[in-house]
Amino acid sequence: MSDAAGADTRGEALARYNPHGLPVVREKKRPHRAARWLVVDEDHEIVRAVSMFRGSNGWLVDGVEECSG
Repeated sequence: MSDAAGADTRGEALARYNPHGLPVVREKKRPHRAARWLVVDEDHEIVRAVSMFRGSNGWLVDGVEECSG
């Protein structure tokens, strides 16, 4: 995966996981857990949590959590 082609920006990497253009809130990094970007709906409910990192070839998503509810 280290040579995978990534996106130029975090927003571009996240776009695939936010097709409806919902608001995104960055969750701070916590001990033993990387920062995540939370896609939230109009009721401020979390729809999806996405983690990503900057690799040598751009931004790569390395985790997606779908939220039910």
